[in-house]
Amino acid sequence: MKKKQLSKLSVSWLTLAASIVVFVCLGLAYWQFERGKNKETLLAGQIDKGALVTALIENKGELSDLHGGIFTINGRWVENAYWLLDNQIVDGKPGYDLIVPFILLNDQIVLINLGFVAASAPRALPSKLPDVQKLPLQFEVTLKVKNLKGFTLAASATHPSDLEGVVQFLDLNYLSQGVSRDLVPAVAYAQQSLDPLLTPHFQLSTMSPQKHFGYAVQWFLLAVAAALVAYFAQKSQQRSLVHEE
Repeated sequence: MKKKQLSKLSVSWLTLAASIVVFVCLGLAYWQFERGKNKETLLAGQIDKGALVTALIENKGELSDLHGGIFTINGRWVENAYWLLDNQIVDGKPGYDLIVPFILLNDQIVLINLGFVAASAPRALPSKLPDVQKLPLQFEVTLKVKNLKGFTLAASATHPSDLEGVVQFLDLNYLSQGVSRDLVPAVAYAQQSLDPLLTPHFQLSTMSPQKHFGYAVQWFLLAVAAALVAYFAQKSQQRSLVHEE
């Protein structure tokens, strides 16, 4: 009798464990499927959506819908205000990304990442920067709304650099102090070089939707395999119990 009870208990534990594995795999499959759909939407949105001002007005409070979109930007540059985003390397050269506030036609201010500017030496400021006030006032940008800070080990925007105007990550609260105004909670990346000293290098998406869908299929098949293994193992246990009786 004791052996029979142990056998029944093992069947129960096997069913529970298999159920957990199946649900986890199905959850991961759904997660990857959703990521693939979102990536498709993102890539489909990387077309000219018109003026950024219009998009900001129409999507007020829902800026996440604008993430990854390409927009035409119009306005004017804020005078005597810029930052250098540290720890940038392009084509093996160290340097910084030039970040400049830009006043849109509706008087909102958005940060523009104009691209990479090389430094004369590691941990040195660039020997020359473009004259921002002479840059075009209409151009195309890719809007980034999510994960503006990015990966960083710095505890604050200005730490550990002791170079004036250099920041370790984009902290909108800190940078807004430089213009004494609130900033649009996004960063616009210039699509083309606006000056010979600048090299745009921003890439928003690294994994294709097809890869996400492929991972979703893999997790789904693992769920099916786990369910089948549990089913046949349970049937085997049940036959053993019947035989013992």
